[in-house]
Order: sequence, then structure tokens, then C-alpha cells
Amino acid sequence: MKTRLATAALLVLLGWLTPTTAGAQDTNYWTAKYGSRAILLGGSVIGAPVDLSATFYNPGGVALGLEQEFFLTSKTFQFANLRIRNAAGEGLDFTSQQVGILPSFLGGFLPRKWLGESNLLGYSLLQRFDSRFEVTTRTITSLDSLPGVGLGADFFGEAAADSRLTETWGGVSLAHNYGGNLGIGVTMYGAYRYQRGRNQVIAEALTSADTGAVIIDITAFKYWNFRFLWKVGAMYRLDNLSFGLAVTTPGLDLFGSGSAGLNEFAIVPDVVADTSENRFVAVEAEGGSTYQSPLSIGGGLAYSFGETRVFGSAEWYNSVGPYNVLDLGTFVGQSTGDTINIQIQQALKSVVAWAVGVQHKLSDKSGGYLSFASDPSAAPDDATSRDATSVGNWDIRTITAGATFPLGSSEITLGLGYGWGSGTTQQLADFTSIGGGEILPEGITTPIDYNSIRFTIGFSI
Repeated sequence: MKTRLATAALLVLLGWLTPTTAGAQDTNYWTAKYGSRAILLGGSVIGAPVDLSATFYNPGGVALGLEQEFFLTSKTFQFANLRIRNAAGEGLDFTSQQVGILPSFLGGFLPRKWLGESNLLGYSLLQRFDSRFEVTTRTITSLDSLPGVGLGADFFGEAAADSRLTETWGGVSLAHNYGGNLGIGVTMYGAYRYQRGRNQVIAEALTSADTGAVIIDITAFKYWNFRFLWKVGAMYRLDNLSFGLAVTTPGLDLFGSGSAGLNEFAIVPDVVADTSENRFVAVEAEGGSTYQSPLSIGGGLAYSFGETRVFGSAEWYNSVGPYNVLDLGTFVGQSTGDTINIQIQQALKSVVAWAVGVQHKLSDKSGGYLSFASDPSAAPDDATSRDATSVGNWDIRTITAGATFPLGSSEITLGLGYGWGSGTTQQLADFTSIGGGEILPEGITTPIDYNSIRFTIGFSI
């Protein structure tokens, strides 16, 4: 047993240290799922414990029927395709294919004899978010004339958006069994969050008369933050029916820091060879960070008939903000004299995520699974929102099928899933309007299409 535990622990560490590149899911709460069986069931397990992921989904279920001393969760490999239509103007689409590993989970029990048979102490470590979003568009063209600049203009564009987010939770769970059928538990998590983002718009034009126009608009930020939060849950089990309720508290912000940089530069002549309108603003500042995570309330049930068990769960997330993740004071523009507030804001709307799943017993030690999950984005719908931390608001729906079967003393999990969704993101630039429109549009959204294929493999001992 000690050899198996040592081997499993080594594999966990190797898997945890493996670099990942996951599809963007910075405002989708249910994209990341945890635990072999819970993944196959789409996360529809708030009302029934199926594996050690109960420490996350509903700590009350930890006290009801989970016997593993150590648990190694599965790895989910994802291929995702993201298409942003008209990313830099009409007909200038952006398409990205991303291959990577979705967030991981590790959990285990401490011996029951430590706290008595009715009490259970568990631990868990999970990646709550792990996303990367990159966009780069370019256009190089020649124009017969460029109003306000001159004749025979050569033009170069570029629009860039970059975002990286990681958030890791580590927690300890305490659960108590009341009379064999009722479990009540709580998990206390410490959460570390790191996020960075960058917007970049560059536009250049040079005419045959050596006159031109330059626009540069760059905003970049990064921050880290540490907070505490708690998940409290209760679960009740009858012969064929179980149901549960779980509440996640808002985060208790403790400490963090970050920085932001702004750079605006424009030479936009009114007539040929006239550079009367010049603008230059550049600043970088550092300070403390604040992060707010929402209150959420989830409920679920599971019903068994014959060899089949049906699951259903839903979770409501409260809205947050808008508030300042970074508020770094004010700055006076070098050339304009304008007072600039250096702020990075976040806002999250209220959403409800839900899932249904079916488990069918194939033999004494194997089972088949099928599920559907709906994961709406909490990013604001308003295109004029000042939220600088969210890269888009596309919803994600996922269908998953798979099976578990024994291999020696372990249980093997195999699963295959398909995800799809759509939404919008703010358009960074419109290079197709050069010479007759606004290169830097405000409050304009552009559509996003999302597709993914996921393969899950794992085991528990």
C-alpha cells in the first residue's frame, strides 16, 4: 500500500508541474470539474458524493460513504478552437487552436480513528482557474489617399490582446455523520490568484510625401492576491434518493499587490504636413490589489432506479462589483495636462450554472456515464463596461460520456467530451475603416465562437 501511495503521489506532482495551456474560462465557473466520476457526470454531484471531489462540491457528502484513503484524480486533455469574427475590422477574423490540460485536483482522507467514526477530515488541492487568451491580428495595405494625411499612403495595423489567469485553492474539510444518513461539513480554502492582461493597438501610415499618422494605445496590468473562503454543505441520503445544499462564502480578501501601465501616443495631422495635434501619455504605477469572489448557493439531488442513477445540480452565483482590483492613484498626462485615474476594474453578473448526468451500472465494479452541463459566462454583457479583467462573455455547454472499470486495486476512468458556445468580446480596433472611420471604436462588440474536445483519463486508489 505504501508503494502505491508513493507512486501515486509522484504522478500527482509530475502532473501538477506539467505546463498547461487551457482555453479561456476566466468568467466561467463550471468549466473546470474535479474528480473522475464527477467529471463524467458534468459536475452534477452537489446532491450525492461520488468521489473525493465532494470536498469541493458539497463537504457534507464527505461523511457519507467515501472510503478511499488516498485519491488520484484524472487529467483532462483539451483541444479548443476559438474564432473571433471581425476581430480587427470587417472580414479580419482571428482563429486560435489551443491544446492543453484542464485544471487538476488532488485530495485525500486522514485516518478515521483520529476523530472518531462519525467524523472525517479531508484535504484537497485544486486549480480553480487556469486560462490563457491570446489574439494577434495584422494588416498591411496601400491606399491611394488617406484623408488628413496625404496621397499614396502605406498602412500597417496590428491589434493584440493577451490574458493569463491562474488560481489555486488549497483546503481542509471537516465533516460529521449524523445518524448514518445526514452529513454536514465545511471546507476552508486559501486561494492564490494571479492575473495579467494587455491590450495593444498600433496603426501607422506613411505617404509618398513623407507625411504620416501614428496611433499607439497600450494598456497592461498584472496582480496577485490571496484570500480565504469557505464552502459549507449538508447532504441527506435515503434508500433511493439523496439531496444536498452547498454554500460558498464571498472571499475574505487578505493581501496582494500589482501594477498597471498606460501608454498613449498619437500624431494625427489635420492636413498634410501639419502635426498640430500631438498627444503623449505614459505612466506605470504599483500598489495593493483587491479581489472579490461571489457568494454562491448550489443544490442537487440523485435518484436511483434499478441499475441506473440520475443526477441533477444547479448553482447560483451572485453578482460582484464593479470595483477596483487595482487603484493606483492619479497621474497628470505629460502633454495633455489631463488627470488620469489609474484603475483596473472588474465586474461580474449573476449567473446560474447547471448540469444533469446519468450513471448506469455495467457490472459490480464498472459503470457507464453520460452528462450535459451549461456554464454561462459571468462577464458583463454591456459592451461599454469598464471591466478590464474579462476577455469575453461566451457561454459554454458540454456533453460528456465515459466509463469506469477496475484494474487491480485501482479504478480507471476514461471519458470523452465535446464543448461549444458563443458570445462576444470588445473589438480592439477597426483597421478596415482607415481613411474614412474610427480606428479605435468604443463600445463595439464582435462575435466569438468556441468549440472544444476533451479526453479524460485517471484512476483512484
